[in-house]
Amino acid sequence: PVTYVFGTDSLGNKEDGTMMKLAQIAVFCWVTVVSSSLHSAETKEIAGKYHINRNPDNVLTITHVADNVYRLVAGDGSWEGIGTFDGKTYIGVWKYRDTVKDKQYLGMWGVHKAKLDAKGSLSVEARNMVQKHDFRLVWIKAD
Repeated sequence: PVTYVFGTDSLGNKEDGTMMKLAQIAVFCWVTVVSSSLHSAETKEIAGKYHINRNPDNVLTITHVADNVYRLVAGDGSWEGIGTFDGKTYIGVWKYRDTVKDKQYLGMWGVHKAKLDAKGSLSVEARNMVQKHDFRLVWIKAD
């Protein structure tokens, strides 16, 4: 078995000491997904604006990048993410930007898994990989 180690901005293989930056992981996921045949007409339906936890002042923008790949950007620009959507479930990684105002979030990153509901909103299970903390969110479709 392989043991993985998590850094503040990387994931690595403990046995051979190799480390991969989150940006490299995102590119790897993007290439893997794009080269697969997961594309469908449904993949564009999550692009748009969402209110995080029903708060109209806490906006998330999801942008379609290619095939079933999406980019997430918080309305205040504090964090961003990238992931894939298969028509029902979004799976991705997120990271606070270096420009985040509240410096306690510097270096924080994690994963999202979100299920699309009939109204176009997403129920999210997330994990902060630095603090090893799980949390739930809801992204309510705003447009």
